[in-house]
Amino acid sequence: MGKKIGRPKVAKKDAKIVLVGAMLSPGEARSVESSARDANLDKSKWIRKQLLTPSPQVHNPANSNPIATEATLLDSDNQPLSTGSAVFFPKHGTGEFYPQTNFQKIADILPASSLSLKTTAGEVCRLTEADRICQAGNKPPHFHFDYAP
Repeated sequence: MGKKIGRPKVAKKDAKIVLVGAMLSPGEARSVESSARDANLDKSKWIRKQLLTPSPQVHNPANSNPIATEATLLDSDNQPLSTGSAVFFPKHGTGEFYPQTNFQKIADILPASSLSLKTTAGEVCRLTEADRICQAGNKPPHFHFDYAP
């Protein structure tokens, strides 16, 4: 008897049976297809790899021309929560905030996405994501954030 035609049997624990959807713009879809092609993977395998492979958190992105300033952390009502130092990495839309006041108060509300940072120059940046307090060994306690100017 010859070989069976069709897909090979896969153990239930290894079967890919859950479909996760995402809406992409045409440009984003082209970018995904191109990246998958460059990696010699089909789209599903490339997307799965991107989602399931932990990426190291970048503390100081290379070639980012950081901007350091004093800043005030504001809540959603623009009320001050803490003052401290901020480092912005404009090329990546990320940054770090080093609180000098009300440390425990902000540690209790993180992660959050309804905060803003106001620089001493008066510029307000809305944080789109703020991580938990980071205790990196070579830096004082701080948190990482993504922002929209």
